[in-house]
Formats: sequence, C-alpha cells, structure tokens
Amino acid sequence: MPRQCGAWRLDREIGQGAYGVVCLALGPGGERAAVKVCRHAAVGDERYARELRGAKLYRSIPPQDGLVRMRDFVETTWGFYTVMDLADDEFGAVPESGADYRPKTLARVVEGEKALPLKECVRLALSLAKGLDALQRHHLLHRDIKPGNVLYVKGRPVLSDPGLLVEESDAASLVGTPGYVPPEKFTGAASDIYSLGLTLKAASFGRQVEDLDKGPSMEADAGAALFPAWWRILNKATNPTPSRRYQSAKALIKDLKALRFRMEIASKFGSRAAKAAGLAASITVVAFIGVLVVSNGRMSDEVSAQKNEIVRQRGDVSAQRAEIDRQIREMSAQREWIDRQAKEISAQREQIDRQNKEMAAQRAQIDRQDKEMVAQRAQIDRQNKEMTAQNKEMSAQREQIDRQEKEIAGHRNEIARQQETIKSQNREIAGRLDEIARYRDEIARQRNEIDKRAQEVARQAKDISGQIEVHSILTGNETNLVAELQSLRQFKTDTENMFEKARREALWGAYSANFSLWELRLDNHKRAIAEIAMKDKTKSVELQARLDRLVELLEKDKSYHKAIVDLRDKAMEKDKRGLDSTDEFLAAERIYKERLAFEKNEFKPLEKELEIAEERSRTQGNRK
Repeated sequence: MPRQCGAWRLDREIGQGAYGVVCLALGPGGERAAVKVCRHAAVGDERYARELRGAKLYRSIPPQDGLVRMRDFVETTWGFYTVMDLADDEFGAVPESGADYRPKTLARVVEGEKALPLKECVRLALSLAKGLDALQRHHLLHRDIKPGNVLYVKGRPVLSDPGLLVEESDAASLVGTPGYVPPEKFTGAASDIYSLGLTLKAASFGRQVEDLDKGPSMEADAGAALFPAWWRILNKATNPTPSRRYQSAKALIKDLKALRFRMEIASKFGSRAAKAAGLAASITVVAFIGVLVVSNGRMSDEVSAQKNEIVRQRGDVSAQRAEIDRQIREMSAQREWIDRQAKEISAQREQIDRQNKEMAAQRAQIDRQDKEMVAQRAQIDRQNKEMTAQNKEMSAQREQIDRQEKEIAGHRNEIARQQETIKSQNREIAGRLDEIARYRDEIARQRNEIDKRAQEVARQAKDISGQIEVHSILTGNETNLVAELQSLRQFKTDTENMFEKARREALWGAYSANFSLWELRLDNHKRAIAEIAMKDKTKSVELQARLDRLVELLEKDKSYHKAIVDLRDKAMEKDKRGLDSTDEFLAAERIYKERLAFEKNEFKPLEKELEIAEERSRTQGNRK
C-alpha cells in the first residue's frame, strides 16, 4: 500500500473491507482526513470496476446534508483513492498522533445494547433520509446502508462508503451486507429504504440486526408516548413486500417531519401543564397550613395577613387558571388549524408526489426512447457497415467474375485450338488405322498366296514323284530314281520351310504391332473431359472415372504386347542359332488371339461408351 497519496500522508489504517483500505491521513496544513485506497491488483477486475464506478458516480453529486463529503478523487497507475471528511473520534477530539483514533459510527454508538432515545432516533432518521433522498434525486442506489456505514461528522450523522453506488437502471445485484439486503435484492429505491429501516430499528432497539426479533433492549425508549407512531414508520419502511414500503426517501421524510412536529407540540403542552399543576399544589399546601393554624386557635395578625395573602393568591390562581384555560383553548384552536394546515400540506405533498411520479415515469419513458434511438442508430451504423462490406465484396466478386470471364475466354480459345489439334490427330489416327488395316489385308493376301504356292508345289511334287516312279519303272534305273526322289523331297521340304518362315515373319509382324494409337485417343479423351469440367464438374468426375478404367485396360493391352515382343525376340535368337522356334510362335499366336478378344470385348466397348457420354455432355452443355 502507498504511504503517500498526492498531498496526503497516510498515517495508519482505520478500516478495511473487501473493496479497499481506509487510512487516517494528514494534509499539508496539518488537516486530517480519511483516505480510501483501492488497488486494482488487490481486489480483482470485477470488484475494482464496481468500486471505481461507485466513486465516480458519488463524485458527480454536489455536497448534500446526510452524505459524507468527498473532497478529492484521483486515479493512478495502481488504482485510485478518494479523500473524505474524517469522522468524529469515538472518545473525543483526534489526538495529534492519531494513534488512539477510532471513527465514531452508529454501530459503535449502539454497541452493547445502547439504544438511542426516540428524539435522537427521529433526528438520525431525518438526516440519513435526506442523504438517501439526494442519491435518489440523481437516480442512484447506495446498496450498503447499515450502522457501520453511518458516520458522525461534527456531531451530524451521515451516510458513507459509496463503493457499491450504482444507477437505478443497473440496480439488480447480489451485493450488500447480509441481513440488510431486502428480500427482492437491490432493484430500486424501495430496496435502500428497507436497509435504512433496519438500521433505524437497530438504533432504536439497541440490537444487532440478527437480534431484532428479541425485542427492545433495557435502554430502548419504547415507553415514549409517540413510540408506536415511530414503530409504524419503521415497520412500513421494512415491509417484506416492496410495493407496501415507502417508494422514496421523500415520502419517508414527510412522515418523519410529521412525527417530529407532534413530538414538539406534545413537549410544549406538557411543560405548561406541569407549571399549572405545581402552582395548584403550592396553593393547596398553604391552605392546609392555614386550616391547621385556625384549628389550633393560635391565629394572629400575621396569620390573618397571611390569610389575606392566601385569598389574594387564590384570586391570582383563579386568574391564572382562566388564563391557562384560555391558552389551552387557543392551543386547541391552533392545533386544529395546524392539523388543517398539515392535511392541506399532506394533500399538496401527495399531489407533488404524484406529479413527481408522473415526471419520473415520463423521464423513464424518455430514457427508454433515448436508449431505443441509440440502439436504432447503432443498428443503422451496423447495417451501413454491413452494406459497405457487401459492396466491397460485390466489387471483389465482380472483379473476380471479370477475371474468370477472361480466363474462360482464354480457355475457350485454347479449347478451340485443342479441338483443331484433336481433329488433326483424329485424321492422323484414322490414316494410321487405315494403314494398319491395309497392312493386315496385305499380310492376309500374302498368306493366301503362300498357301496357294505351297499347294502348287505339293501338286508339282506329287506329279514329279509320279513321273519319277514311271520313269524308274520304264528305265529300271532304281538308283537314280531314289536319288531324284530324295532330291525332290528335299526341295519340297526346303520350299515348305521357306514358305513357313515367310509366313511366320509376316505373322510376327502382325502379332507384335504396337497399338500406340490408343494412347493418342486417350489424350483426346483427357482434353474432352477437361473441357466438360469447365461447365459441369459432377459430369466430368463421372467421365474421369471411366477414363481411369480405360487407362487400366490400356495397361493390360500393353502387357499383352510386351509378352508377344519378348517371345518374338526369343524366337529370333533361336533362329540365329538354328534352333526350332515353333513353341514361341504358337505361344505368341495364342496371346495375340487373347489380345484381340480382350480389345473386342472389353477395351473397345468401354472406349465407345466413353465417347457417347462425352458427346452427350457436350450437347447438354451447349444447350445450357
């Protein structure tokens, strides 16, 4: 805790609570005051904000009767502090050192069941009610009225500790001292009236709030003539139902002033009656003495003179009694006049209260309208900001759309170029397919020619063989016949081998032909799907799935081709070494047939299905 707050040197602590520390402070001129220090780190965010708000609200109120005066309010880096009037010392004047100083509070006055007299209770109630009325005129709630927060400054009771001060519109809260918090918590002006009523009951009974149900203490002024009227005021102030309490401190002050007036009238009337009774008693004593003197027969001139004096005094007493009766009649008339005036004043006050309530209702309505207008303005500002943000977003979207349109135009140009390229590639593919078809037809023709020549050679060989047999029979030269026959057979074998080799070479060429044209067609499909994706993303995904399956089938076709090429290379190696390569040729022929069946039954149907789907998607896209 700091030891110096501005010009005030903190002497020692004289009070401590949940919201700060109160210190006895010494000013530059030797003047003493109470300085309340609230450090942010010590109380936490919520409590600090509440205490700071209460101090600022209290600072805005001009000095009023019934409220402790705030001399200064200063915010610092560690928190804030307030300088308040110093309360009277409980034991007298504040000593120079301040070591034995204890602030005089109502809690210490009634400590130990020391009830206040009725007259002092009414004076206390009027002072505190005036302070509370000052807060209510500024639409503020104290929320912590209790005997410990009632100080005596220069002999006058005042409300202190405005730390929980809040505006009526923000009243709903669970703060306050247990026992002094009304049943409905703090919701309006009637809530502070409840706390003040309990505080006055504690002062009148000489009890703590938790002991009020035990009745008044021995020192309580419960026997006073007007105590029942006082008690009715306190019971109304502490009614558990908020609507049955005093709704403002002003209404409470009205009843308290009426009670004080009745107490003053009763006091004046009682003093005059006492004087008359004393005078009558003295006359009675003198008369009694005179009777005793006469009865004893010792009357003298002096007694006679006294008797004459008594007669004279009796006349004076009669005159005084007549005067007293006249004064009593005048007082009765005055009392009746005062009662009429009081009733008129009461009616006027009720009218003023009604007007004040109407004004308060109008003020509340105006406040609500102001709040609604502020809320509407805030809503309009938010809408303007949203519209500005939307305009910016729309501008950005327009720019993006322009960019996309430019990109689409570029894509369209690119697609047009790609379509021209595809058409050219399709023409090239068609030419190569025609060339392959002619190549296959030529192989088939050569194969047929070879078969025809083989048949012709076989026929010629058969004829020659028959001729040789006839010649050998006619000539009888069997040796030459056998040699010629063997030579003819060898020629036939060589010819057949030659034709078979030519046939195999032609077939090897057909079997090992690489169908690379399918890859070109796949490229065309990829470009077509990319074009469709710009118009229909969902359809392009479906087409891409079919294309992926077609790529898998192409990989299988490549495996067929690779197997045939490997068998061809192996057969060529055997041919070079003079070995028989029939097994490799037959295996290649079997794989070739499988490849043709695969292309016919799987690859070509899927490729055709993909072409139809692409064409349908292009047609639908053009319609859109």
